[in-house]
Amino acid sequence: MRLINIHQVGNKEFDEQVFRYTTIGSLIVFSIFFALFLACVGHYVWYSISFSVGLWFNLIYLWFAFWFGFISCLAWSRYRAGLLASNWLMRSSSNRTLIKFRSFQNYNYPETDPAVIELYWQEIDWVRMT
Repeated sequence: MRLINIHQVGNKEFDEQVFRYTTIGSLIVFSIFFALFLACVGHYVWYSISFSVGLWFNLIYLWFAFWFGFISCLAWSRYRAGLLASNWLMRSSSNRTLIKFRSFQNYNYPETDPAVIELYWQEIDWVRMT
């Protein structure tokens, strides 16, 4: 077992199986909160034009619009990070297993830092015997 950085991992081998994070959940969260953000802003603009509104009405709408927009931005950044090549958790081949313990959302961190555990099957073969 040894710690290696992303550069030492190399390209995907022919018989290697890659386990990734799914991005569909982030896309669903983004869609819901972005729709709520658009509905909140649209209703605010329509209601402000049609009727006279007070200070509390403006503050409440802006508060909800801020949080809906903020959560949709977080979900969008998580979705985009999930589409990158650095989005993998484990890679397993016939001779070794690579386990990445850095989150896929931290793709902007330096790739020279150790972030992967490399395990050869011969090193952990004793586990099967017990």
